[in-house]
Amino acid sequence: MADAKIQWEQCLASSGRNPSKCKKFEAELKKLEVSRGENYCIQQTIDLMQCTNKGKTCGDEFFSMRECNRSGGALFSKTAEGNYVAEKSFRNRINFDASTFAPPASTLEAMRDAGDCLARKLNIDGVSGIRI
Repeated sequence: MADAKIQWEQCLASSGRNPSKCKKFEAELKKLEVSRGENYCIQQTIDLMQCTNKGKTCGDEFFSMRECNRSGGALFSKTAEGNYVAEKSFRNRINFDASTFAPPASTLEAMRDAGDCLARKLNIDGVSGIRI
């Protein structure tokens, strides 16, 4: 495995950020994924490289790559609705009363309301109780 992964990563590093130049190594690594039942984050790597080539912010791709590369497995996943949820094996370690998963609307009022709500969940007297 190590050789195939290293060769693929070396190819990617010298590909000019063009993952299609490394299809040979990618195919070998995908075979190993299937035969060993392991995930080498191939698609996440390709998605992130393609996104950054377009000059986008790539938040979803970075998140996906981070979760794929966690040593103990992913802690969060994205639902079909676009929200992030904790994996079942991780949920017992999260205080859901102090957590929010859905982002607020992109208005000043909505963000203030979300900040106020989160502050109160953390036993802070609303946004006015936050000292910066």
